[in-house]
Amino acid sequence: MGYIYLPYIIILTLFITVECKRHHHSFLWVAATAFIPLAGSMLLFKTRGWPGIRLILLSFTFFIAAAGTEVYLFNISHEQHQYRQLPPVLKQVIRLNENVKHSTVKIYDLSSKLDSISMVQSRISDIQTTLELIAILELEISNNQMVINNLIDFLNKKHTYLSKKNITWVFSVKKFYQNPIVLRHNEQRSSYYTTLKNLLTYTKMNFGKIMKSKSQVHRKNYNVYYMRYRRAADKLNRINRERIQYQHEFIQKFSEVAPLLPGKHQIEPFRFWDKFSF
Repeated sequence: MGYIYLPYIIILTLFITVECKRHHHSFLWVAATAFIPLAGSMLLFKTRGWPGIRLILLSFTFFIAAAGTEVYLFNISHEQHQYRQLPPVLKQVIRLNENVKHSTVKIYDLSSKLDSISMVQSRISDIQTTLELIAILELEISNNQMVINNLIDFLNKKHTYLSKKNITWVFSVKKFYQNPIVLRHNEQRSSYYTTLKNLLTYTKMNFGKIMKSKSQVHRKNYNVYYMRYRRAADKLNRINRERIQYQHEFIQKFSEVAPLLPGKHQIEPFRFWDKFSF
């Protein structure tokens, strides 16, 4: 490590050396700067005063950038070395599982974004924005199921090898994703977004007639779409609570696989798309 931080320190100490020579200060400032970069900023303020504040801020910005980059590179290196001694098959299991985790967390983030906008809206453009977000969510849900299937297929394919190597604990991950509660939750989540999409699509197509109450037929049809959506949302909230409870119990029972499961969960009830005021 030190690929970024070390060049920064070298350049900074060279600059401080020039400052010490120009202003007849002790070269101990150079040594102090090499160990504590803040000492260089103190010397710059001492030699240049307030007019040099921009240079001091620039130096401090470079320090933050260099230190932050080093921390980032260290974390990446640590993760790579962490799994270096593992068998190739187990490394592949971890990579496949990471794909599942990232996809699942992305769904939670998109769902939270949808919750933040799925309230009463009075413009067609608002509805269109929500429909576009739902489309992205549906694609990510499809991708999520694909990466889960990839993980399960790989575990099935390497079942004999993993069993011989006594790495059977990884099958707990498969057990989690194939649990009926998790499967039912995923199925109902898709149904929830379908009913919301149908509600918004109908509303968009008949926006003026619904908002201005020109047609009793359109109002009744809207109510039908809305009640389907509410039933789907109520059911998803109920199943979601069951899934969260199951996941908590599962982690307590199989604590060794806790790091392999998504660590972020949708625990709040879904916000309902409220009916327009007629």
